[in-house]
Amino acid sequence: MGGFYDDPRFGVIQQMTLAENADTAIGSARAAAVELNRKTVLTNITVKDWNLECLVGATCTAGTAGAGATEVYTLTIGKSAAGTGTYAAIGTATVGTAGQADNSVLDCTCTETNFSAGDDIVFRAEIGTSLGDNSLVARANVSFVERFVAT
Repeated sequence: MGGFYDDPRFGVIQQMTLAENADTAIGSARAAAVELNRKTVLTNITVKDWNLECLVGATCTAGTAGAGATEVYTLTIGKSAAGTGTYAAIGTATVGTAGQADNSVLDCTCTETNFSAGDDIVFRAEIGTSLGDNSLVARANVSFVERFVAT
């Protein structure tokens, strides 16, 4: 069509969901930086925003015996450029002592980021092993738009 990009999805915000198994269950058994889900994008996209859908909320408490200070659940989404294996966080969610209710949504921080076809979007838990026994069951909802790249 004369050099015009005419796909009706162009510029329309779309959504993908990132979760592990039935959904992501995060608790004291997790080690730091656990990869919860990874998807390879098949087209060029720009990630615009994300939120954390908390199916079972949580309140962080003092960690295991002797751990001392209260900790938080920190989850990130990030980019892994095709073939490199490196990870760069582009968005963060934090559930702390104020907690998060069941069936609630936590608005998360995000830096708008371009992904090329073949890059991976990764959902990770950046929590430590000294968190209390409460667990958070959540999934990441990511909004994006398709990004046209002339070839």
